Amino acid sequence: MLNNSQIIHAHGKVRIDSISQKGIYNNELGKYTHQLKFIKSFIE
Repeated sequence: MLNNSQIIHAHGKVRIDSISQKGIYNNELGKYTHQLKFIKSFIE
């Protein structure tokens, strides 16, 4: 997690994607690519 709305994410390539309660949003594709079910841990 970079902040409350962005995540460093690797799926095919490493990129910074948006994240919300719906899941991970790929700006290049213009759609959600992963559903958010739960977050195991968050370390500040």
